[in-house]
Amino acid sequence: MKRDAGAESIPRLQRGILRLALGFHGQNADLDAKLKQLGVHIRNGQRDSSLQQLIDDIVDTIVSLDIERK
Repeated sequence: MKRDAGAESIPRLQRGILRLALGFHGQNADLDAKLKQLGVHIRNGQRDSSLQQLIDDIVDTIVSLDIERK
């Protein structure tokens, strides 16, 4: 049986984003709160639009933190 590559890539992307974001843990209280929310979403198996919005918010926050460091 052929596996759905798209379905497998979602959890991998979420884990990758979480690992990347953890590198910024402790540098910004807002990011820390979002990371905690992401962990809850992933543990609960939630894959809805609120999860995507949270991931987008995390990425935006990381980008802004990186820009501030330069």
